Amino acid sequence: ADDPVKYGNLKKVYSIWISTNTAQCRANVIEKYRLNRQVMVGRTTDNPRYDLISVIIINISSNHNTEDTDNELIIMLTDLLNEDIEAKEKIKIMEEKHGIPMTREVEREVMGMTTYTAAIKSDSRAEGRAEGRAEGRAEGRAEGRAEVAKTMMEKGMDVKIIASLTGLSEEEIKSLSK
Repeated sequence: ADDPVKYGNLKKVYSIWISTNTAQCRANVIEKYRLNRQVMVGRTTDNPRYDLISVIIINISSNHNTEDTDNELIIMLTDLLNEDIEAKEKIKIMEEKHGIPMTREVEREVMGMTTYTAAIKSDSRAEGRAEGRAEGRAEGRAEGRAEVAKTMMEKGMDVKIIASLTGLSEEEIKSLSK
């Protein structure tokens, strides 16, 4: 058929993600996700390309443990992305353990990556502290609403009115009186 948009000229795209904070149950695993077509009802004679998008996820152990894998890519990425190893040591490991020749350009990239990884780690720690404070504030507000609801119940107010004023469900309010 005539294809004015030229979908036939689209190129296949691979999106590769490196997950560095992977749960141990998925650590040291490389996964591939792709679209596929399944005709559920009826028949068709067209054969469109559904293989144009593939996502590959490389799961690196968050505790940098590579004992259960012999995959060289996973081991090398684990060493390279390990925020506990200083840049100079990483350069040495990349050259001696992984056989990657260290030109000045590659050394600069490793140094930059190490600095970037440290910055992300620092940001995520700060983000975690902020999330913890936000969770604490939300918990405090919930406890405050519960106390107000309990006091209103003691004063004989209707449960529906208490629910509308506090944002708590009627079930939550009833459970407070027990």
